[in-house]
Amino acid sequence: MEYDQLGIIPGRKGNRTGWTVPRNLYETKDAKWLAISGTSQPIVERIFKAIGREDLITNPKFATNQKRLENVDELEAIIAGWMKGYTQDEILERFVHFEATIAPVYTVEDIVNDPHFNHRENIADVPDAHFGSVKMLNVAPKLSRTPGEIRHTGAELGSYNETLYGELGLTPEEIEGLKKDGII
Repeated sequence: MEYDQLGIIPGRKGNRTGWTVPRNLYETKDAKWLAISGTSQPIVERIFKAIGREDLITNPKFATNQKRLENVDELEAIIAGWMKGYTQDEILERFVHFEATIAPVYTVEDIVNDPHFNHRENIADVPDAHFGSVKMLNVAPKLSRTPGEIRHTGAELGSYNETLYGELGLTPEEIEGLKKDGII
C-alpha cells in the first residue's frame, strides 16, 4: 500500500519495520534468540510489563507507537539489554506469564528436535547411497489424497549425462568419440 499509494519503496531495516516498535530479534544470556513484535498498544504494554519496565507505558518517549518510532534506538537498547540478562527459557516463561507476544528463533538443531515438527513429520529421513540416511525437509503441504514423497536425496553424479547429451542432439557415436578424446 505504501508503494501503491505513495510511491515509497521501503528500504531494509533488518528485523525492524517502519510501522511498529518494538519489533526485532534479541539475543539472550545463553546466546539464543527471541523475536518480539509489539503490533498494538496492549501488546506493547504487556511487553513492557514482562521486562519489568511498566514505567515505559507512561514515559512520553514510548507511550505511543509514533513516539516509539521516533525513539526506536533507545527503546531497542532497553529491551536488548534486558534480554541479555536472562536465558531464553526464563524470558519465554516470563512473557507467557504476562501474555506478551514472543517466539523463539530456532536453529536447525531446535527444529530437528522439536516435538511438534516431529509429530507433523516435517523432517524426513531419506535413504542415501553415500550417507546411509539424510534428514531433509519433507514435502509440504501434506495432502490426504496426494501426500507426496521424497524419492531420493539427489541423482548420482552423471546419471543423466547420456539423456542430456542425446537431448543436445549428439548421437551415441559422437558421445563415444567425446569420451574417447577425454572431453566428457
